[in-house]
Amino acid sequence: MLKLPLYLIMLLIILITGCTSTPKRLDSMIAKPIEEIPLSEEEAEKRLAAIFQSWENLEQSVTIAPNKDGFTVNGEQFLDPDGKIVKFAANHATGDVSYLVDKGYGYVIKTSRVPQVKQAITIATVNQSGNGILSIQMMNGTQRLGQDVILLSRGFLIVGQNTVYRYLPGKGFSNFGVPGESFHIASYQNGDIANTNFILLEKTKTWGDNSNDPMNDIIRLREATMDLAQTFGFTTKEDYILVNLKTGKVHPFDISISAKKDFLSAFYQSRLSSDTLYTLNGLHPNFSHYFWRIKWFNSPSGIIAIAQEKGFRYITLTNLTIGQKVLAFKSFTGFNAGFNAVQDASGKITLTVDQKAYLPVKIPFIGDKMLETTVNQEKIDDVAEYIALHSKIKNMK
Repeated sequence: MLKLPLYLIMLLIILITGCTSTPKRLDSMIAKPIEEIPLSEEEAEKRLAAIFQSWENLEQSVTIAPNKDGFTVNGEQFLDPDGKIVKFAANHATGDVSYLVDKGYGYVIKTSRVPQVKQAITIATVNQSGNGILSIQMMNGTQRLGQDVILLSRGFLIVGQNTVYRYLPGKGFSNFGVPGESFHIASYQNGDIANTNFILLEKTKTWGDNSNDPMNDIIRLREATMDLAQTFGFTTKEDYILVNLKTGKVHPFDISISAKKDFLSAFYQSRLSSDTLYTLNGLHPNFSHYFWRIKWFNSPSGIIAIAQEKGFRYITLTNLTIGQKVLAFKSFTGFNAGFNAVQDASGKITLTVDQKAYLPVKIPFIGDKMLETTVNQEKIDDVAEYIALHSKIKNMK
């Protein structure tokens, strides 16, 4: 039997215990990736501001248009890998766009600059409770509760019961003006609040649609009577107004809130959904909805608003900056396909108004279908120029 000296035995024991007790790694000494380090609110906003500063400016403006699947950029569908885009706001001059994505189990708000930036930045997550209350959490951990989210071309508004907060990524939160009791911020804005400094307000209904209260029946009858009178030009129903956020000046539009036909029942409606803006099959815009009836742009001549008023019969043009308003088109039967307004790279706005007809046709192997055809089209090549010219003519009369 091999006998080892005592000092060798002690040396072996020290080596063995030393090897087994040494940890494989010290996790506490490993630096975390910068993305995992919690940032303060100020640090997080500075990082976002630096990212926005690195984005290149566009050489020319882009055409961004809404559709059932979100929006198109220069005629091509914009898609997000996380889900369906249900709301957006865009600045046509800079290409800045913020949009809300339905992931199926919650929502995210992203911002980008199209078509330059290939990967949008997530700036907030949104979750909706059973009672409709929204929980909005910014990427720095700050959280707010609200009843609605109104997107800006960069950032968003959180609308509460008696408060409105504005969040601008890269800057943070600030208080926002609150409308009076008679009006509230419209959920759908067909103009960029941030770029125009105008916001659309909707009259607050004082009656219920499905209530058994006799007083509600009286109010509904009164509203229906006024709607009929408005259709024939006997009265006005200015249930929507554009407000200048710098001066507080109000620009009313003769559009009735009762004309806003929702094809979905109230049970299925959500302020975070765009489904109410389209017919049930999703093939056509719901032109009775106010979203399609008021649109405004920032142009070299001022803020230009285009509206369909007086029970769909009038198409009006307004330069909100200088207060000039003219009638562009008038039809006794109304314009059943709304209007289409596009702004080009120079800031010029072109307006087209179609009259549609639906004809029954027989298609082999399919059967009877309704064929949509355009029976008349009106066009204005330069809306701002048209307003200026016809305002002068009106003043001369």
